[in-house]
Amino acid sequence: MRGGKFQEIVLDSRLPYIHQREQFFHELCHAVRHAVRQSFMPYSFYELQERDARHFTLYASLPTHMINDYNLSNPAIID
Repeated sequence: MRGGKFQEIVLDSRLPYIHQREQFFHELCHAVRHAVRQSFMPYSFYELQERDARHFTLYASLPTHMINDYNLSNPAIID
């Protein structure tokens, strides 16, 4: 809830589960990270928000069992 306004994420139940999951995380990014409706912004900002949502989706949907054994405080984690 932001500014007293209700927000919801509606998923297309006809889509396969994996696509619903991707759609959910994409829309979740818009709900938690983007404050302005895309229809009221310049196209370049719209593109920036869509790119941000795609990147957010990649990280948010990563299964935790894939990263549980990593030491995230290790400075050489990227290597």
